[in-house]
Amino acid sequence: DALQTLRASVSYLLTDKPHPWFAVVSARGREGKSFVAVHLSWLLGALENETLLVDANARHPTAHQLLELAAAPGIDELDATNLGAVMQRTEREHLGFIASGRPDRHPAEVASAHLPFLLKQIDGHDVTLVVDTPAMAGAAETVIYAAGCGAVLLVIDARRRDFSDVDEMLLTLNDRRIE
Repeated sequence: DALQTLRASVSYLLTDKPHPWFAVVSARGREGKSFVAVHLSWLLGALENETLLVDANARHPTAHQLLELAAAPGIDELDATNLGAVMQRTEREHLGFIASGRPDRHPAEVASAHLPFLLKQIDGHDVTLVVDTPAMAGAAETVIYAAGCGAVLLVIDARRRDFSDVDEMLLTLNDRRIE
């Protein structure tokens, strides 16, 4: 029920956005961010909404494992025209997946170089984009993905959380005017 409630809330919040794109972020690792990203994407696809999940966590990719899909090809192979070749189909008819791949460059360079290709190819299509990012702590690419999407879903494990790092993360996102 919690994930269904989250899906309903996210769907409602994205209805007035020009692009239903958001990054799923956390302050630290192991807070359940990938679990939430994958399951929320699955539920959005179940509503027959075209949904694309991107595992942008090249440092510790897990979304492909949760979906039982290949780790490559990935976003590092995306160019201006090959979205269909890089995207994997899932068991859910309306859910596509792009893995993190096996980049040979710094993940922030991959984000800067390849995210614009992705956004341009889905712009104008009725596609909900969910980007599973690395944790904010020590990963420059997380802010790149969040800024590109324009919206963020913050995952916090309240049982283990020192909220000072959450405050710091919110300041970083607010400084970049990311909702």
